[in-house]
Amino acid sequence: MARKPRLPDSEDFKLFWQSYPRRIGKGVARLAFINACEIEDASVIIEATKKFQIISENTEMRFIPHPSTWLRAERWEDDLSHYDSNNDSRLDDILNQVWDTNVFSLEDKRNESA
Repeated sequence: MARKPRLPDSEDFKLFWQSYPRRIGKGVARLAFINACEIEDASVIIEATKKFQIISENTEMRFIPHPSTWLRAERWEDDLSHYDSNNDSRLDDILNQVWDTNVFSLEDKRNESA
């Protein structure tokens, strides 16, 4: 039985695929991208992908979701404002917050007893 020919990748999908930091499962990603473009404009998705690529630079590949998962979860709408140049992961943010809370708590206790 002959394999069905697939449609060539759209220019938008090519841009998405080039920008996404983990290129795995291209066929499923292609379908997820087509479905995502029914919800949101491709340019918005591609721009969010480029931002996600930047913040994922120091992330182990196994912690980056497959592109199809990212698309199906509508992750282009994620709030990435908690990332800054000093933190490259959400875990860093949480650990820093706990550290700050503990340090300031100790300083407050010292100031009260002085």
